[in-house]
Amino acid sequence: MSPQSTIILILAVLVFTNISVFWVLKVANERREIIVTGVYQGVPISMKHRRLMLSNDWAAFKFFPVGLLLILGFAFLRVGQSADDPDVQLVSFLGAGVTAPGAFFVAILGVSDLLFMLSVLRQSKRG
Repeated sequence: MSPQSTIILILAVLVFTNISVFWVLKVANERREIIVTGVYQGVPISMKHRRLMLSNDWAAFKFFPVGLLLILGFAFLRVGQSADDPDVQLVSFLGAGVTAPGAFFVAILGVSDLLFMLSVLRQSKRG
């Protein structure tokens, strides 16, 4: 594969991954709002259902992107290490430099959201 083709492929993977990650995080945030408010399309949902949504829906939507970004960052790092062309190396290392901090940021926000939702669910159970 030519260096130009490799660079185009790396950039295409980055763009597709970012679009996918942003969509998944949007869905996770929508689920978070349902869990926190206890209302879906104007209909109250039970505490049991809210807890089920937290463990089955929200967690997967929030933490899947972390794994995806880490795997992609590692792949970019490996491509950069094995590439002979300096331009391919640069683009690969830049890709790794974008995805790894992104994974960390999404993980931190996910933990923050999780703690908030658990607190809300505990308070709702008492109230």
